[in-house]
Amino acid sequence: MIAATRKDQASAQVGSSGEQEAQAANSEKGKGHADGLFNHMALFNHMTLAALAAKKHSVRARESLFVDGEVNGRAVRIMVDTGATHNFVTEQKAKELSLAFVTNDSMLKTVNCLPTNVNGLAPRVSLTLGGWKGETDFSVVPMDVFDIVLGLNFWYEINAFISPRLNQLAICDEGGSCIVPLIRVAQSGTRLSAMQLVATLMEIVGC
Repeated sequence: MIAATRKDQASAQVGSSGEQEAQAANSEKGKGHADGLFNHMALFNHMTLAALAAKKHSVRARESLFVDGEVNGRAVRIMVDTGATHNFVTEQKAKELSLAFVTNDSMLKTVNCLPTNVNGLAPRVSLTLGGWKGETDFSVVPMDVFDIVLGLNFWYEINAFISPRLNQLAICDEGGSCIVPLIRVAQSGTRLSAMQLVATLMEIVGC
């Protein structure tokens, strides 16, 4: 009888301990969610105040937007292109960054240019932008204007806000919440944005 009572008490203690651990885990999860919401709100408020304080809009020369970051642990300047459907890097730059890429037999078609072979695909490449860290894929393709581009393939993967007027990139994501400055670079002329792979539409600046 005494043994049975002790067994019930032990079971009750184990159950109570398990409930406490579950409550603690839920509390930590809720805290993490609250912190994430706070970071999102803080970034949104920052951009709102910056927009209100911005100078009156003026006509600017045609410019491209770039962001400084790290690809595979190497410092690089990356073009920000919301008109590009995928991320691109030239073969030369991919080798400089020691990116491992697999061959690809797709054909690349650029506006006003003949089809050419795609060099390959570099999957899950480490990328750092300010306080954000994560991974993304890069298609290795021939380009003669820019050597590395972040397109919609990346912007679909993370929560980010691009403000060309404020020259800011705000990231609110699991990989980190931060505001990264954008760099404007004047264009020397008008460039079309369109690259196409067989059975897959892909766009990028230049040809």
